[in-house]
Amino acid sequence: TNNDRMKELELLAEKGEIGSCILTDTPWAGNSEQEDLYLANINKIQRAAVEKSRLGIPIINGRDIIHGSKTIFPIPLAQAATWDYDLIKDAASVMSEEASHDGVHWTFAPMLDICCDPRWGRIIECPGEDPLLGQLMARASVDGIQGEDMSKPGKLAACAKHYIGYGASDGGRDKDPTEWSDYSLRNRALPAFREAVNSGIATVMSAFNEISGQPVSASRYHLTDI
Repeated sequence: TNNDRMKELELLAEKGEIGSCILTDTPWAGNSEQEDLYLANINKIQRAAVEKSRLGIPIINGRDIIHGSKTIFPIPLAQAATWDYDLIKDAASVMSEEASHDGVHWTFAPMLDICCDPRWGRIIECPGEDPLLGQLMARASVDGIQGEDMSKPGKLAACAKHYIGYGASDGGRDKDPTEWSDYSLRNRALPAFREAVNSGIATVMSAFNEISGQPVSASRYHLTDI
């Protein structure tokens, strides 16, 4: 909201040096007191990118829209427990439509980590511990968030996270190392992500954990070969 900072960002957009804006002013997506203000600001940056930069490439605005924007739905774990594809899809569709009206193009959802320890603090975002349920949650979420054409009004680009194995953090401690056999990884953790990709998801976020001592984000085996 600082005027000097806004001018600086507009100038960077004019130069083509900004490709995205990650909106993190508050966890209360769609219900922040600053909502109108930041929407006006990102519109200024967008206008600079489209109308004044050499290539005129629009900026993509991303935000964590996890289980609702203006309308808040039950946490993803509770939605998954319904085993109701249509209900989960409808909630994701409403979430997508409301967020898109606030200038968001890209959401960092669905979270598809299979949970291996209920002490893990991020369990509320995930579909639980069953691979089949994870697949249902993946398909319903992608279908609701992106629809048949994510370029249509009221739709967002979705992001499957966190690839892969994040939900098995040692002792339930967030971002701790994990241990997976290849057999367990492929049969428990991968099915939901495979379903998301097969459903046409636009993006995938790499995980924060290690597997057998190697960060997933540096693993050619996990990010490329698989």
